[in-house]
Amino acid sequence: MSIASEIQRLQTAKANIKSAINTKGGSLTTETISSYATAINNLPSGDLTIEGQQIVTGILTGTVDEFDTVYSKFISDGSNWEAVHNKLSNPAVLPAGTANGVSFSNNDTYLAVGHETSPFLTVYKRLGDTFTKISGIVAPAGNGNGVSFSSDDTYLSVAHDTSPYLTVYKRSGDTFTKLTVSQVPALASTGQGVAFSSDDTYLAVAHGGSSSYLTVYKRLGDTFTKISGITGLPSTAYGVSFSSNDTYLAVGHYKSPFLTVYKRSGDTFTKLTVSQVPALASTGQGVAFSSDDTYLAVAHRTSPYLTVYKRLGDTFTKLLDIEALAGNGNGVSFSSDDTYLSVAHDTSPYLTVYERYEDTFTKISGITEPPDAGRGVSFSSDDTYLSVAHDTTPFITVYKTTLINPTNLISPALNEVPLGYHDLGYALESGVEDDVIDMVSIFSGSGNLQPAETVVELTQAQYDALSVYDNNTYYLIVEE
Repeated sequence: MSIASEIQRLQTAKANIKSAINTKGGSLTTETISSYATAINNLPSGDLTIEGQQIVTGILTGTVDEFDTVYSKFISDGSNWEAVHNKLSNPAVLPAGTANGVSFSNNDTYLAVGHETSPFLTVYKRLGDTFTKISGIVAPAGNGNGVSFSSDDTYLSVAHDTSPYLTVYKRSGDTFTKLTVSQVPALASTGQGVAFSSDDTYLAVAHGGSSSYLTVYKRLGDTFTKISGITGLPSTAYGVSFSSNDTYLAVGHYKSPFLTVYKRSGDTFTKLTVSQVPALASTGQGVAFSSDDTYLAVAHRTSPYLTVYKRLGDTFTKLLDIEALAGNGNGVSFSSDDTYLSVAHDTSPYLTVYERYEDTFTKISGITEPPDAGRGVSFSSDDTYLSVAHDTTPFITVYKTTLINPTNLISPALNEVPLGYHDLGYALESGVEDDVIDMVSIFSGSGNLQPAETVVELTQAQYDALSVYDNNTYYLIVEE
């Protein structure tokens, strides 16, 4: 298709759009693209339907208002999908205070939140996108910190700051019943992080106190028995995570080396050396293995605030060139497919999500930030939801992840439309850069011309007044 014929097609399409608008009651007198949005917006109430129109979904490259004239450009063959994280409305009943830890059940039916202020634990039941608080759960003894469901969702463990410092509930339907201290012996001091092994045999708890700062229980039925002989940590521990195959147990803690990884054989947990697991920059907080156990992510104090290790056998090697967080890292969570890594942290934007491709982790933009410092974070097991615990009301924020096929970029069409566009029409909704919106496509272009070549609308007088002509620009003469 020649440039001349493409310009003629565009000219004809604009005349047809003008005619359609006026047929619907508009009073459009010109064919400048920038005038179409106002003309459509001023039409009498009722739908504007133009023969041949179709809906196109794409990612915005700039700010548009509803009914603004826009065009789309094709950017992929649809083989790549992109996740968009949209904030859901807050639950009707919020946690009572600052939320410190959050965890989805493995069947994604329940969301548990450990928080300050009685009742210290809030559990929601999810139905679709609605999260409803479950009543009647006997509160832990003090401020809730880390929370963790067993893989079969039978047990829910909560670490807290008052004796016995750890509470385990047994779930039957929507009923959560506390196990007794005789069934789950008390910790030495404030419980911080908790994690079940994937086979639910072990429960690891990071805590304070003057003992080993790590306690691992072995479960038999409803009885949890402390395992002895585990070499302790140098100081208070905060985060804990089992690898998916239960071979490794990672613990983030205060004092160098700030991260300790144990290798498990039966009930024996053996520390790996610092040469196998290089030290962090400062206090380790949240820790998380990827589901394939290739990566170990650690949120910590001191820049870069996030360190990701790649595991090969018993050797953990730091990945370089991961863009730093804005402030101290607190909680981390991998999506179940290991494509995304979310991190809750102290400084705006308080939540950062990285997209992983092989060993490269790239920050995602456009996520509505929580209102204050993020403390804990959890993906649902199907990766549909992402929950963040944070300092101020509403104390938790839940995002829904929608996969889109990013085949189009949608751009504002002010006074020019680049050749190579695919669709010309108007926006069905307002939006800003990186939003996903729908547009009504009234005219489809060929998309075969070079993207650098541009069509610019000018009146005859404006064209005659030009002193310099751009060889890559095609000038479209429009009515006064």
